Amino acid sequence: MKKILLLILIIFLSCKKDKKKLPAEFKQTNTFQIEFLKRKISLPNNYEKTTFEDILDFIKKGEHNDSLIKSAHQKNIMLQNFGHEFEVFADENNYLNTITFMSGKYVKLDKNVLKSYVEVLKNQISNQSTEYNIQNKITEKEFLTYGKTKVIKVKFQQISADETKYLTQYLITIGINTFSIAIVNEENTDYQFILENFRV
Repeated sequence: MKKILLLILIIFLSCKKDKKKLPAEFKQTNTFQIEFLKRKISLPNNYEKTTFEDILDFIKKGEHNDSLIKSAHQKNIMLQNFGHEFEVFADENNYLNTITFMSGKYVKLDKNVLKSYVEVLKNQISNQSTEYNIQNKITEKEFLTYGKTKVIKVKFQQISADETKYLTQYLITIGINTFSIAIVNEENTDYQFILENFRV
């Protein structure tokens, strides 16, 4: 009997020790299914699933300049042409604040990849921004690990004549699968706690 009780105690303590502790931010989230990841993800509860077409309609209806409309339209076309699977979520209070998940080809991530990825991303974003006279400044770049999950984080401040926005790009590899998350908003909020969804 004592052996059985000891075994139960060991199992209980093991389960308690292994229980995942989520950040406090997860108390104010909703759960969504990301189809191409075959995974449920917790996102801020003010975000809702949408499409780039809906975002473009929102921009056209508001008092936004032509460059913003062209930029959003170009982004939509680019994703469609690249053939990536993607899902986009927008802040229900401001559809210009978005979180986009996009599939990608496998990349083995480590600290050595950080520098080259930052350069590729910097050039890509600069080429897209030149036409719309947007200045880009890298404010953060780092290599992160969440258990066995590897992440590269790059954050940009994007300054135009009318506004300042912040773009945070996460490149994530879990096992042999790689995908990215792009977070755009005006509040300089990178929602890094989302990465806890992918800890393995």
